[in-house]
Amino acid sequence: MTVFIDQLRVRQEHPHCPEWGSIRRYDFDIDTGELVYDAVHGMQVEGSYATSVRVRSDGRSVEVSGNPSKFGRLDNLVGIATMGECLELYNRLLRQLGLPEFELRSLVTTIGDQGGERFRDGPVISTVHVTRNLICGQGGDRLFLDWMESHYMGRLPFKRERDSTVQAGSQNRRQRQLYLKGPEIRSHALKWRRSRSPKKLEDRDEAVEYLERLLKWCEEKGVVRDEVKLGRKWLQESEYRYPENWSEETAPMLHVENSEVDTMNAGALSDYGVEVRQRLLAVGCSSRLAGSMANAVSGWLAGQVWDLGLGRPTRYRYLKALREHCGLDLRKPCNVRALATCVKPKVLEVREMQVEDLPDWYRWPEQRKAA
Repeated sequence: MTVFIDQLRVRQEHPHCPEWGSIRRYDFDIDTGELVYDAVHGMQVEGSYATSVRVRSDGRSVEVSGNPSKFGRLDNLVGIATMGECLELYNRLLRQLGLPEFELRSLVTTIGDQGGERFRDGPVISTVHVTRNLICGQGGDRLFLDWMESHYMGRLPFKRERDSTVQAGSQNRRQRQLYLKGPEIRSHALKWRRSRSPKKLEDRDEAVEYLERLLKWCEEKGVVRDEVKLGRKWLQESEYRYPENWSEETAPMLHVENSEVDTMNAGALSDYGVEVRQRLLAVGCSSRLAGSMANAVSGWLAGQVWDLGLGRPTRYRYLKALREHCGLDLRKPCNVRALATCVKPKVLEVREMQVEDLPDWYRWPEQRKAA
């Protein structure tokens, strides 16, 4: 499984670090003159192709946030795969700015009058996004999003967040987002084409040509980005807030553990009128119960109130059986586009993008080139 790291925010306490290029903001109470807000806002550090990350140094800590997989590159279709490579890139920037680097250290224990005290002396991760790419075939990418829209992540449904994106979850904890890569690259290419910035003029023609070529490839392959966002609250409760706990296998493992859906088998049915009853009979349901559940599914597919007259225990029994054995979740209205018979062959062709799928003209990250 090939997983990359996109967004990453890392902070480390440094008691005597300089305030670098930061804007300090003070807010005072108008009536009393009391200082009510004092904070340092970071500054953008630019790389090639007008990319940037944000660096904040306030005299007590250093923080870097941004997309390490895109820094200094035109695209991030294939990004940086390990936490070590991300920190190496961030440290290279900090060295150039004369700021303290992130150092991998463990919890330190000190002995005092009141017994042992444990404190943190090292970098802490407050946001990280792990991503992979899926190939759905030409025209199959939007059908795949339609299918995902009928699913749940835990108890939270996937919702359409624009024509090219579906997502579920909480941004502060865990969120899974799937979106079409082609439109994102098209938007990026359009910004380059329209740019009149002196910093971009020298690279504009090269950038537009490359991005439009990559856009055409993504549309032909039907590339969908599958992104798991792990937020501040989730990381605070996890050992993975500390970079030294990351290995080469951590990013793929976290993606698998946090991207499960409850109804992954929904695409396996091609004839809901017959197969629902057959599957229920195969797992030991009586003919009468299987027929009743099949009728409920028919009503749900037609947009009717399928549980009219059912008691609460019976309703939950139907929901559980149909979700586990047929891959259908009747808790939300039927998504007709996702469950239409003609969609199934397209959905079942989705696969993870491999390195061998990429064209020979693709521009790899510097870390991958060196390898």
